[in-house]
Amino acid sequence: MFSNREIASAIWLVPLIAWLATKPAVRCSCANVLKAFFQPKIVISVLLTLTYTVVEVWGLYSVHVWHAGFIKDTILWFCFSAVVMVANFVTVKGNGNVFKSIAKDNIKAVLVVEFVVNAFNFSLLGELAFVPLMTLLVMLNIVADLNEEHRPVAKLTASVLAMVGLSILYLSVREAIIHYQDFGNLDTLRSIALPPLLSILFSPFVFFCVLFATYEQVFMRLQLGASKPKGLVCYARRRIIWHFGCNITKLNAFLSANTLRLMQLQTRIEVDKMISDAIPQRAS
Repeated sequence: MFSNREIASAIWLVPLIAWLATKPAVRCSCANVLKAFFQPKIVISVLLTLTYTVVEVWGLYSVHVWHAGFIKDTILWFCFSAVVMVANFVTVKGNGNVFKSIAKDNIKAVLVVEFVVNAFNFSLLGELAFVPLMTLLVMLNIVADLNEEHRPVAKLTASVLAMVGLSILYLSVREAIIHYQDFGNLDTLRSIALPPLLSILFSPFVFFCVLFATYEQVFMRLQLGASKPKGLVCYARRRIIWHFGCNITKLNAFLSANTLRLMQLQTRIEVDKMISDAIPQRAS
């Protein structure tokens, strides 16, 4: 069920985590992260994400696209793609084109290349040497690239990484040609298609998360500033929702242009004027 690379990564992670756990500063930082994670909004978001994923997987199972053999791949996708997608899109203001962005990131020929490369594994001993070596090279490259003085080191590590990548690609393609029967079966095709398919089907959930978060920012501004007459905030909310609907891009533009105005509203006439000012004027 687990590849040699995944087993080797786990073998290295266990002693690393155990060593970090002996450091008081690390334990304190982890405790703070856990406290932040268990905030009600984050917990609810994760539970909703999990619920949508379960429904999504059930739908794929009902049409015979998903089966129990994909449990590991689905869990990894949920932890490292689904949750990250929601966090990224919600926190990056102005990204209203959720469907296009997700489709663009997932419908690529490079996905097939990535699958072929990941399908090639060394022996367990080889992976135990390969995983820390590649991790060290990547970390060196990232750190060296941050400082102008260390750019030559960054170029060197980038070249080494490129050569290693090309070598693995060659070995992977050769392995795929030799064992083409295994690479051409239905389960292999499903393995290639599953992560992008899950991501694309997940895009409506991400869209509504972004929409909700954007409206929350707008309505939060309404609550700030001078106290408002009874019923004005509810009236402003209804007008804003009616006018902008599900258009995240226009809603973000409206928020940017009216941040102070939203806090200073005092009458329904001012609300109507603010909404009418947001409507583009047609050229006569």
